[in-house]
Amino acid sequence: MKKEYIILVDEREKKPFTFPEHIVCLDPTRDPCAQRGVTVRLRTQKRTLKTGDYAIDGSTSVVERKGSIDEITQNLLTPDGRRRFTDCCKRLRDTTTRPLLLLEGLVGMPEVKAGKPHPGLAVDSLLRILNEHSIGLMVLPTGTPAQRRAAGEWTARWLITQETRDGLHADLHEHHDKQLRNANG
Repeated sequence: MKKEYIILVDEREKKPFTFPEHIVCLDPTRDPCAQRGVTVRLRTQKRTLKTGDYAIDGSTSVVERKGSIDEITQNLLTPDGRRRFTDCCKRLRDTTTRPLLLLEGLVGMPEVKAGKPHPGLAVDSLLRILNEHSIGLMVLPTGTPAQRRAAGEWTARWLITQETRDGLHADLHEHHDKQLRNANG
């Protein structure tokens, strides 16, 4: 596991998350029950990202942030909006094998509002599109500065977990290949 990660933040983000300078992560080389942590440093760098809003420099995992279910209802329940949102999901899926959509602000189900589509319809539409494109979903409240900081930490942890997962799998495959070579010769 690296000791430092650079989190790329799309420069078009209007209200980017705040990330802590250091976090203690579960050591991916040990059994989680051993409760061993590794302290890593986080730095952020603004860049124009082709797809997504957050990524780790050099990694293929991407987080796309959406403000709220209210914000994307029109994107989910109108033909033109649905096409644009689906195109966005296709780009996200084509960019990485493990995309994540982070939806802000929704803790419970949205309220039904007169003259607006039922929010459950938008939620179902969102879940269908994400399922069709194998995109994960994380829902986090972000209404206060403390919640935005927590959302930043959750985002960093998710990205690091994807990064260490790739590295750990490569290490395991390399170890397995070495064992096979030793056994065969």
